[in-house]
Amino acid sequence: MTLKERFPAFTGRNYRLFWTAQFISLTGVWMQSVAQGWLIYKLSMSPAALAAAAIALSAPVFVFSVFGGLAADFVDRKKLLVSTQIAASVPALILYYITATDKASVEWIIALAAMTGVVNAFEYPARHAMTAEIVTRDKLTSAVTLQAVAFNATRMIGSSAAGFIIVVSSPAICFLINFVSYLTGALLYSMIEQEAASTGRDSVKNTRSIADGIKFILKRRDITGVLIIVAAVSLFGIPFIPMLPLFAEGVLHSGADGLGMLSGITGAGSMIAAITVACMPEISHKGRNMVFSAFFFAFSLFLFARSTNLYFSMAALAAAGWGIVCILALANCFIQHKCPSHMRGRVMAAFSFALVGLAPVGHAVMGYSAGKLGVADAVSMSSLICILIVIAGGVNLIKNPA
Repeated sequence: MTLKERFPAFTGRNYRLFWTAQFISLTGVWMQSVAQGWLIYKLSMSPAALAAAAIALSAPVFVFSVFGGLAADFVDRKKLLVSTQIAASVPALILYYITATDKASVEWIIALAAMTGVVNAFEYPARHAMTAEIVTRDKLTSAVTLQAVAFNATRMIGSSAAGFIIVVSSPAICFLINFVSYLTGALLYSMIEQEAASTGRDSVKNTRSIADGIKFILKRRDITGVLIIVAAVSLFGIPFIPMLPLFAEGVLHSGADGLGMLSGITGAGSMIAAITVACMPEISHKGRNMVFSAFFFAFSLFLFARSTNLYFSMAALAAAGWGIVCILALANCFIQHKCPSHMRGRVMAAFSFALVGLAPVGHAVMGYSAGKLGVADAVSMSSLICILIVIAGGVNLIKNPA
C-alpha cells in the first residue's frame, strides 16, 4: 500500500501545502514553548510564574475565540491564516531579541505570551475550519488525524531539539527558529489554490451571530458531550505541561536534558497514537473510544505524578501522550463530520474554547496547588479529578456511541 493510499488526504496538493505549513510552524512553536518554560523557571524558580505564562497564552482564547470563530465563518480563511502567521512571528522575534541581549524578564515573557494568545484565538478556528474546505468529505478523517500526526511529531522533534539547543547554546536560538517557522508557514499557506474564498458565509445567510452558534451546539447533545470531555481534559489534565520544568529539576533531578526527554517522549507517544488513528480508514464508536482514551490519559498522568524515576516517568508520559491524542483526534473528527459548513467556524471556536480557552483556569489552579502542595501532589489531585469527571460525563457517550 502506497503512502497516498494509506493517507488519502495527501493526494491533494492543497492539503500537502496545508499540512507542511503546520508541520514547520508547529516545530517552531514547540521549540519556543520548551525554551520559554525553561527561561521562566531559571529567571523565577517559581511554579506560579510558569502557570502565569501559560495563562497569558491561553486567556485570550477564552476572551476572543468566539470572535475568531465568527471571523473564520465570514472572512477568507486562507487570508486569515496567512495574517495570523505573520502576526505571531512578531512576539517570537521580540522574545529572541530580549533574550539574546539579556533583557528578558518574566513580565516581558508573559506580555509576549498574551500577544501570541490573541493571535491564536483567530488562528485556531480558521485552521480547523479550513481543513474541511480543502479535502473531500471521504478524506476528512484522514486529514484531521494527519494534523494530529503533525502536531505530535513536531512536539517530539521541537521539544527534543529545544532541550539540546538550551544545553549547547541559548534559549534565544529557539525563539529565532520559531520566528522563521511562522514566516515559512505564512508562505506555504499563501500558495494554497482556492476556487473561491474559503468561508461558510454563502451557505446560510441568516445564521451570522455568535448566539446562533451557541444554540446549534446546545441542541446537539452529542457535540455538547464531546466538548464537556475536552473541557475536563483541558482543565484538569493538560495543565501538567507547564510544570514539566519543575518535575525535571525538582523531582527527577535531570535538568534541561531531562526536560527535553520528558517533553519529547510525550510527543513520541502522541505521534504513535496519531499515526495509528490516521491509518484507520474509518473510526467507529468515536464517543465511546474518546471516553476510554480520556480515562487512560488521566490514569497515566497520575502514575507520572507519583513517579520519582526518570524512565518510569517517561513511560507514563508516553502513555499519557497516546491517550490525549486519541481524545482530541476523535473529538475533532466527530465534530467535523457532524457540523455543517456554515457553522463550522463557530463550532470549532467552541472546540478551541474548551481545549485552550478554559486552560487559564486549569493553569491557575495548578500553579496555586503546586505552590501549596508541591507539584507531584498537585498533578496527582488534578488527574484524579479528571478521572471522576470523565467517568461521570462519559456515561451517555458510552451508552450511545457515535
